[in-house]
Amino acid sequence: MIDEKLREQAKKFALRCIRLARALSDDKIEQHIRIQLVTLSTSCAINIRACCISKLKNEMDEKLTAALEAIDGCCFWIECIITEGMKREGKVNPLLAEGLDLRNSIFNQLMKSENGKKRKNDINSGRK
Repeated sequence: MIDEKLREQAKKFALRCIRLARALSDDKIEQHIRIQLVTLSTSCAINIRACCISKLKNEMDEKLTAALEAIDGCCFWIECIITEGMKREGKVNPLLAEGLDLRNSIFNQLMKSENGKKRKNDINSGRK
């Protein structure tokens, strides 16, 4: 089960990414990054929300995996913004740290789910 804290953390992260996207220039490259950042950050939040209402374990794992991939993509684009000097590093680093923390939280949640599934399979097959 996904806790409310993770769901809220993903939503707040998406809103901060939207604010960063709005601050990017109208340069074609920055426009592309803007679209990617908004798409991936909101996708992460939406997949976590969907995971919260999922009834099937496999569906929950798929949503968590999609959220993990989306948050990793966000971190990539934020790193590009920093590396290319599109925004001041001091302004964007906290968002990157938040994204990496969220990525770790989603990964840990997925590993708990996978380990639980593995333990259940081991028990069903007679292994300990």
